[in-house]
Amino acid sequence: MVFADISSYIVPIIIFSLFILIGNPLIVVILIGILGYTKRNSFFAGLTVAQISEFSLILIAMGVSVGHLSSEILSFITVIGLITITGSSYMIMYS
Repeated sequence: MVFADISSYIVPIIIFSLFILIGNPLIVVILIGILGYTKRNSFFAGLTVAQISEFSLILIAMGVSVGHLSSEILSFITVIGLITITGSSYMIMYS
């Protein structure tokens, strides 16, 4: 992984992290609310999708190893993964 030039990706990292931490749960809350579940259940289900999974890191690493993706993308996704996993763990713990 290459973290040398990560400073040029700060704004996209923040935007993607916020979308994953706020956008994904909001979409799930709306969809589960439409299906008739309570607001509490919708909220807790939404919190569980507020991160990218470790499996996505494996998929990105496989793409890099085959040559379909650059190592910059791996670094980019890894930083977003660290931010969202940490943020969603905090949100779940203190919900």
